[in-house]
Amino acid sequence: MASLDFHTNQIIMFATNYDDGTDDLTGWRYYLLWKIDEKRKSLTFFPLTSNHNQQNTSFVSQYKITTPRPPCLQSELYPNSFVNTNRLITVNYEVFSYFKSCWKCLNACLTKEDFEGISELHNKLTKYYKWMRVKVIELIRDNFQ
Repeated sequence: MASLDFHTNQIIMFATNYDDGTDDLTGWRYYLLWKIDEKRKSLTFFPLTSNHNQQNTSFVSQYKITTPRPPCLQSELYPNSFVNTNRLITVNYEVFSYFKSCWKCLNACLTKEDFEGISELHNKLTKYYKWMRVKVIELIRDNFQ
């Protein structure tokens, strides 16, 4: 298998057919690569979402990405982007060839402060809010065909 060309704090686009009635992650979407697990040969992502209004409204589990936003998230229609820190998507290495990456970001897509803030918010939420459920989604090759 070829080596992974991905790194944490990189925005990746991939498609799933996941919809459990509460969370709809179907179709091509952007995700933030949060962790690479060499032992389990998996990648862990947070889903990204956008807000079309100018207000700073978000859920407690969402981290608002500060400016400058990465080129792949720039949009006049969606001026705000958020990371959903209460949802984890785990993908096996075997499907990484189906990903589309934001190659415009050389070393990192988000600022170091944003990436650390996202990790901190996720860790706080899962530690203190027992009602906050972290969902791990295993994706399979069929989702990408």
